Amino acid sequence: MSRLEDALREALRREEPPAGFTERVMARVGRPVAEPPSGLFARWTAAFRRPALRLAAAGVLAVLVAVGVQHRQRQLRAEAAREQVLIALRVTGAALDSVREQVRNSSSARQVITVSPGIFTSSKEKP
Repeated sequence: MSRLEDALREALRREEPPAGFTERVMARVGRPVAEPPSGLFARWTAAFRRPALRLAAAGVLAVLVAVGVQHRQRQLRAEAAREQVLIALRVTGAALDSVREQVRNSSSARQVITVSPGIFTSSKEKP
């Protein structure tokens, strides 16, 4: 503990102030004190001069931006999924229309309808 005590004594030892220190302090004592900001905007910006508030405001802003970006990405994915569903419904509707037309136009002969992705074929079989 003697090293710690010695370091503390050295750091806290009395020192003489530099030359002119007293005159500088007395000159500042006579000056008028700066008035605090009077307008709403000035008071609001004065609050952000403190580093802790700046850091908190930056954190809140970063979170808001991240949430906004994430929301937009979800919205874009939902729109893409909606488009895919609409395309699938159109393809299915077209396939059903084609099959319905083939059934309507079938003659007394039995007709085999083969449906493969994107290609509709039909061949007539005799009973």
